[in-house]
Amino acid sequence: GEGTLVAQARGYYARAEMMGRMAYYAKRSRNTELSQKFEDIRTNNLNKIVGIFKIDELSSTLLSICAEYLFLKKDYVKALEYSEYVLEHFRSSDFSDYASYVKGEIFLKQGKAKDALLTFKEAVDADVMYNKEKEILLGYAHALVETGDLVAASKVFNDIVTNAKAYKGTDYVAWALFYLGQIEEKRRNPNTAINYYRRCFLTWRKFGYITANAYLRVADIFIQKGDKVAAYETLADMLKEGNPAASEPVAAQARQLQSTLPPPPPKETEPTEPTVVTSAAPAPAPDSK
Repeated sequence: GEGTLVAQARGYYARAEMMGRMAYYAKRSRNTELSQKFEDIRTNNLNKIVGIFKIDELSSTLLSICAEYLFLKKDYVKALEYSEYVLEHFRSSDFSDYASYVKGEIFLKQGKAKDALLTFKEAVDADVMYNKEKEILLGYAHALVETGDLVAASKVFNDIVTNAKAYKGTDYVAWALFYLGQIEEKRRNPNTAINYYRRCFLTWRKFGYITANAYLRVADIFIQKGDKVAAYETLADMLKEGNPAASEPVAAQARQLQSTLPPPPPKETEPTEPTVVTSAAPAPAPDSK
């Protein structure tokens, strides 16, 4: 019966959650192999939920969580189907904000900024951000940028930066700084944009998937300003060994761009004064009496 199906799905989810926690602790212990083993078991259990059960056989909680899982797997078609089903049938559930977040982000990726803005705004106005408040606010501000409402977007992003402590451990402040740079570019304030991008990659270096794009934007602005040396040095910093940005897919674009730029001239060394060696004065002869 329906109750048995839900119980089975919940069983798979409980195992997935347990494996996810074990993978997390194994990773913290730097046991990469064990962490991956637990992660594979977690993924297998979540795949069973979305593969075995029909959409109307799952609870609102499982539908919402699986919508996010499918989104992170980049199965946008199925993730959107799950999200829309939740928002149509379970909008008042405690996990409906998962669906709002996933649906809005998919619209952004599809270039449907107006649809994304509407989706995020509905969640913000209804104040149903029980689990995904930070994600929804960030998506909402991103959609505001894409639809041209730069003033409202700036306010949201600046609030995130101002309240950085509330976002500790997340990448939201890094994203906010990046988008503030984007906004200043749209306003044709290149120097202010550079400052935001630099704050992004100097303060939040560990988030290479964000900072790599900030480096590229700074390099591009310098090229537009005619300062190719500064552009080269910016890309050189991005591509340094140990910089997480150097491992991102856009690093190939950065290397190609750097190859078209002249390297900075070698720094002139200060001429050193020749060392003058003076011989010691001969010791006085002893008195002879």
